[in-house]
Formats: sequence, structure tokens, C-alpha cells
Amino acid sequence: MKKIAVTWTKGKTTIVRMLDYILLNLNKKTLSVDTETVKLNWKQIYDVKYSKKVSGMIPSKCPGRFLHLWLDRNNEWNIDYSIFETSIGCFDSWLWYHSHDIWLFTNIYEDHIWPTARKWVFIKDKRDIAKRKRYFISQISSDWVVICNYDDEEIRNITKDTEKLLLYVTNQEKNYQNNSKIIALLNKEEIKIKVWKEEVVYSLKNNTFSFYGKFLPSVYNISFVLTGLLKLLWEEQFLENFDGIKKLLDAYTPDVYWWRMCLISYNDRNIILDYAHEKQSLKAILNLASDLSTNKTIAVVRLAPDRKNDLYRETWEYISQLSDTFIVYDKIDGIERKSYTSLTWAFTREPWEVMKLFWNAIKEKNRNTYQIIYWKDAIKKALEISNKWDTIVIIVNDPKKTWEFILELLKN
Repeated sequence: MKKIAVTWTKGKTTIVRMLDYILLNLNKKTLSVDTETVKLNWKQIYDVKYSKKVSGMIPSKCPGRFLHLWLDRNNEWNIDYSIFETSIGCFDSWLWYHSHDIWLFTNIYEDHIWPTARKWVFIKDKRDIAKRKRYFISQISSDWVVICNYDDEEIRNITKDTEKLLLYVTNQEKNYQNNSKIIALLNKEEIKIKVWKEEVVYSLKNNTFSFYGKFLPSVYNISFVLTGLLKLLWEEQFLENFDGIKKLLDAYTPDVYWWRMCLISYNDRNIILDYAHEKQSLKAILNLASDLSTNKTIAVVRLAPDRKNDLYRETWEYISQLSDTFIVYDKIDGIERKSYTSLTWAFTREPWEVMKLFWNAIKEKNRNTYQIIYWKDAIKKALEISNKWDTIVIIVNDPKKTWEFILELLKN
């Protein structure tokens, strides 16, 4: 059995689910763990509630424990690949992770900064981000395969002198040509992969997951998936299966039960559901909406309650000009969620609180903005004020519930 861990803070869940989907369709047996679910061969065996009940942790905090749960119950592994989403908090005690074969590092953004955090593993300022990356890289064993983003300047500086086995993805042609460790080059049209002395190409022209190359975060995710598959399968098997892998990537449009993003076309409108929760991801999804729209864009947005107050203003200033209309709602709505308490940082959020903070920043720059606390009412309003050829972006709390609610609305 080979084990791959996907860590840091951007795109982890998506990458884990794509790897799981492709490996299963290559007739491999898998155990996958992400933030919300634990699946054996794509069938859910545990959920987040079970994980918290048994160990007080979400599944992606020390996901290796589920291997032992499965072994205890079945007395055998019977798994070809384990695919783990790994929270950065796992590094607090390093836990179980000296036995992974492959590490895949995505990125860390400043939305995870909290200046009053007490434990070292939490990020207190931007300098702490670099410090965490340096620490993680220093822990790499010489016999691991590690995949990183070469377009991250901090990673380039940290790893430039290392002799460890690092592989990179990039969107810069000159880097790809001049560095033998860079094995994936991505752009809006295709992804190139170096395999031995040859190069294989995956065209994005039929890839709906990346909106045919228009949505760069998805293109990065696909490049990480391809690079991970190259090392999970090894070169020979990767090349043998590459045509099949391309077809699987083209066909990858899973429903929102297992996905964080999807596109619904309705009555000459595009409706994008996404899980974005920080400014870079919000900017990317709103830019995509503008690309898809031939009329105006409407954004139904909310922010997580566990961020520092200044971040709400920073986020709004970053995205305020990226949609024609904004509808702001609150995750803590007083209906489904009565309040939020952070045990880590010892504070409580009440209903309306985050929405008001966000709203006060919004109204200074965009008058065409509504505040509607409950997510269902916010979505209804977006549909009500939309016209033909508009694109609506809905930032969701629960993809499954949102998908089902919208389908019910559209039926009526």
C-alpha cells in the first residue's frame, strides 16, 4: 500500500477527491480521508460527526488513524492506496506521518493568520507563514517524494539548496525548461508533464472542471493530481494509463455531495456554487463569473466566523469591484446556527455579527449591495433580481443542502 498526504490550506479536499476518483477508475482499491468524509472505494464509512465523537478531531486531523480503525475491524489492509487530506495542525506533534510515501504541498494564505493564537502551529503573522513552510520542508525525509508549487517564491527560496527529492509544478515556461525538478507546466490551454525523457500533454479544451482552462485554481489542482499520479503509479504505469487518465479528467464532474464547486445552467443564467472562504479564492471565482457572463454578475457571499475582524475589511477591499451586485449573508444566522465559539482563540460570534462587519466595509465601496442573514433568503433574492445572461456566484456553507435547495427552487 502506498500513502500520499495532501497538506497546507488550498485545494486539499478537491485534490484528494480527484485522486481517489481516478485511482478507483483505474481499478485500484483506495481509502481516502478529507475534511468531511472517510471513504473506502468511494463509499463513505465515517463522517465528520463520527470522527469528532470518537477522537474529538475532524477526519483530516491525523487521518492515518482511520487505517488502524479499518485494520482493527477487518484484520487486513486490502487497500492499494491511502489518500489523506492532512490539516496543518497535524504537524503540532508530527503524529503518524513518518511513514508516508508522497507529500503534496499546496499553499498557505494569510486568511489563516490569527495574532492571538497561543499554540505554535497557528499562524500569527505573515512571517509565520514562511516559518511554517521552512519547518515543514526541514522535516522531509530523504526517501520521500515531495511535490511543491514552484511559483511560490518562499518555497523556491527554502528549497533551492536542498538535496531532498522535491518535484515542482509551475506556470512559467522558462522555469519548466531550465529546471529538471519541475515536471509539470500548466497554462490556460494545457498541462505538460515530464516523464523520463519524454513529455506528455493533457489538453484542457474539454475539461469542464477547470471551465476549459479559465479557472486557474482548478488548473493548479489538476497539475498536482497528475504529478501525484505519476509518482503513485510510477512512470511506466502512468504512461500506460495516460490516455485513460485524460478521459477521466475530462469526465470529472462529480455532484456536490463530494465536490466544493459546480455549475448549474438555468433559464439562460449560470449559477456557480463554490466553497471559497478567503480573498484569493473569492477573487478567482468572481473573475471566472465575469468571464462567463455576458451581462451582470451577482455574488452571494459570506465569510467564516473564525477570522480576525480586520480581515473582513481587507477581504472586501480586495473583491469589492469584482461583482456588479453583492448579497451578504451570515453563517451564524440564529436559525440553523445559533452562535459560534472558538475554543482555540476564546471568543464567540453571535448572529449577524460577521455579516455586519462585512457589510460596513461593503457599503463604502459598492452601493448595490444587500444584507440578508439567512442563506436561503439570500439565494432567493439573487434569483429574483437576476436576468438573462447573468452569472450568479453562491458561496456555500453546505454544498449538498445548497444544491438540493436550488433544485427545489428551480422546479417551482
